[in-house]
Amino acid sequence: SSPAVTMAVVMYNEAQHVRGCVEALLAQDYAGEREILIVDGQSTDGTREILHAYEGRVRVLDNPGRTIASNRNLILQEARHPLIAFTDGDCAPPPHWLSTLVRVYTERKAVDPALVGVGSGNGLPAEPSSFRLLLDLATNSLAGSLGSIQGKRYDQGRPVESLGCFNALYEKDALLALGGFD
Repeated sequence: SSPAVTMAVVMYNEAQHVRGCVEALLAQDYAGEREILIVDGQSTDGTREILHAYEGRVRVLDNPGRTIASNRNLILQEARHPLIAFTDGDCAPPPHWLSTLVRVYTERKAVDPALVGVGSGNGLPAEPSSFRLLLDLATNSLAGSLGSIQGKRYDQGRPVESLGCFNALYEKDALLALGGFD
């Protein structure tokens, strides 16, 4: 059976992107139990009003601290499931996003029991602008990525020291054992 997963999003003033993000999360093809948990840093641009339309399908929490780390730590405290898939409010993951993260995590965990998370770098939008294409080319280079996995693409999986939380799945207990996000 598929493990239960919390899809987690931190937001602050994402009115322009919030519908796309939430609709993309609701459209995930994952067969297992899941929830969508959004922590909002007290947006002032109408983000919260937009989120009201998703009441009952999305759980929204306020965080007056408004920092990314404090938002993610609130997610760790409130997530109902043992795996947490993080994305950001300006992201719209494709329908296979969650099922792919869980599949790769499950396959690699069977080989390496010490594994606590999986993820990937940025992906281009369906219709990228010239600027986005240039940015993608630049960040995929060693000089452009400064060695970070975030903008780099690899032909196959490999161990890394960190992952961007715009596209990562972690074991909740492992993050808690580390003391959360700083």
